[in-house]
Amino acid sequence: MAHTTNGTPYTRWATVGMPKLGKYHYLLDIVFFLYPDEASAAAGTRAGGTGFFVAIPSETYPDCYHHIYAVTNRHVACGNTRELSPCPVVRVNSVNGKPDIFEFDPAEWQFLAPGADIAVIPIDLKRGVHKAEALDVASFFLSDEEKAHHEINAGEDVFMLGRFIDYDGVEANSPSMRFGNISMMNAAVPQFSGYLGNSIVVDMHSRTGFSGSPVFVYRTAGSIFGNANTLMSGGHLMKLLGILWGQFPEEWGVRDMSQSTPPAAAMINPKSVLGWSGMSLVCPASEIRKVLYMPELKKRRAAIDAGLHQKFRGAAVPQSAAPPASDANPTHREDFTSLLNEAARKPKQDD
Repeated sequence: MAHTTNGTPYTRWATVGMPKLGKYHYLLDIVFFLYPDEASAAAGTRAGGTGFFVAIPSETYPDCYHHIYAVTNRHVACGNTRELSPCPVVRVNSVNGKPDIFEFDPAEWQFLAPGADIAVIPIDLKRGVHKAEALDVASFFLSDEEKAHHEINAGEDVFMLGRFIDYDGVEANSPSMRFGNISMMNAAVPQFSGYLGNSIVVDMHSRTGFSGSPVFVYRTAGSIFGNANTLMSGGHLMKLLGILWGQFPEEWGVRDMSQSTPPAAAMINPKSVLGWSGMSLVCPASEIRKVLYMPELKKRRAAIDAGLHQKFRGAAVPQSAAPPASDANPTHREDFTSLLNEAARKPKQDD
């Protein structure tokens, strides 16, 4: 029930429940898969993980040029000294259907030490070659202010996009979706590096291959319990909540159900196996932002921006075809090389 500006009551109808991606279908193209080496990536074999692309606007030409980064978990790209081998090689879908492979070394990935289980690397994606999208950091990342304003808390709907390694697409990346809810907003759980920063606990099943997946929080119209005044007039909320980094294990008891074993005896000293509980862990989007804005990466972006400024000397800069995907402008595709990049490779005109 709503009211006109003159106070006349009228009814508004809204579709609620599990949503379709709709105008957000491009989110399937922000995801890439990681492999231990180029041969494994080409064959689509062996274990690995998930990552996604983000875009930071140039400070010099924010409407024309964006710095693109690949984001994943540190333990996926760089491994650790105990049981995890590094998977630093990035496989990206291409327009022609054959994946393109970026061979990186673990040492090339950037992360904060000490810091959250997040690693990033600059990456050059090309329009017309790569079937890829990037999330705009400024508009799509859930900020602390937005979290407070929208009262994001336990019970919110979430989903992630990642690599289901049993059926992830051999010849091309085929990400899958998993849905769940926020269980706890603040949990100090030790990460692989020992970092004790805040994690968000989500009731959402995961498994090997989903590490590094982007996790989104969303609300559909009418999804708030008990208060009609808080119905979202805009229809929905969609933000990047963070990046999946781990799961809580739990012990499952195993009973001997053979006919020769009495039921009571089967419960005495039962055997057990260790499995995954379905409670997964997410590094908040604010932690990803910290890595993206670490001094080394800011310095590199400044150097690139300075080169662009020197190239054009204040002349009119050609506009890219579209900005990166954002919540406010989700249907536009990112022109990854942009017309600016193309112009920068051409001989400079004499003044």
